[in-house]
Amino acid sequence: MNDSPDFSALYDAHAAMLLRVVARAGVPTSAVEDVAAEAWLKAWAKRRTNFNGQNFQGWICEIARNQAMDWLRRKANRHVALSPTTDSADTRSGDPMNALLSQESRAAFRDCLGSLSEMRQAVVRARLAGESSAVIGAELGMTEEQVNRQMHVAKEQLRRCVHGKLGDDSQAGDR
Repeated sequence: MNDSPDFSALYDAHAAMLLRVVARAGVPTSAVEDVAAEAWLKAWAKRRTNFNGQNFQGWICEIARNQAMDWLRRKANRHVALSPTTDSADTRSGDPMNALLSQESRAAFRDCLGSLSEMRQAVVRARLAGESSAVIGAELGMTEEQVNRQMHVAKEQLRRCVHGKLGDDSQAGDR
């Protein structure tokens, strides 16, 4: 890709859409702009080697989705490191209700993960382990797009299942 259109023209054309992509991936509002900025930096740094000149919007959206997933994984890993079991920060702080809810949430997630198809379980487990869509696709004989689609469907099924098990009606308006 040559330097035309320049960064400011690309940013003006795609910035709002990229913020929506990051937000829809589940990144909290407080971090959406930071994650989108990481995506822009990565895209601009790799534009000459990784962009084939075909569909900039699709390419930058894929980078943004990957950055969002990376951010969510880092956040989840920090949480898991703080509270991997019921002997977590919640119980050490003396709040048994939070520990119980956390234990209940983990149990619901495990049950719901088990209800997914084997393919979706494999995709989710690999993504949670930090594997990229490319690596997962190579291991499972899928394209990156197929991996991303399987992950998207799995996340939606997990969200609905966990909310159903926990009796959480807070997202009822989303449906």
